[in-house]
Amino acid sequence: MPRMLRNILIAVVAVLVPLSMVPPLLIAKARLTKSKDPRIQLVPDMDNQPKFKTQSRNGLFADHRAMRPLIEGTVARDQLHEDDALYRGKVGDKWVETFPVPVTAQRMRRGEQRYDV
Repeated sequence: MPRMLRNILIAVVAVLVPLSMVPPLLIAKARLTKSKDPRIQLVPDMDNQPKFKTQSRNGLFADHRAMRPLIEGTVARDQLHEDDALYRGKVGDKWVETFPVPVTAQRMRRGEQRYDV
């Protein structure tokens, strides 16, 4: 290898190696530095949503509570574990062979109406 080409190669490496350290150093500085500004989010989607903290005060409602009382007659999600026949469709090791509620014309119309919604 000619001497001049070797010197150019050494000079290029001497410049590029320190330059290659700049991006990781800038990233490290950005991660370790505290800032009052919010982080930049390219796709914020649902990251920052307005919400009320549990047990906090809220002027939106007349009772000033953020937590709303349970609605009568509703069942919370994943709370049907009490009745194994309704929850899993089994009694012991056998499948349930009857409906848990009586089947009436009124109930069928209501089911059809709810399905069509």
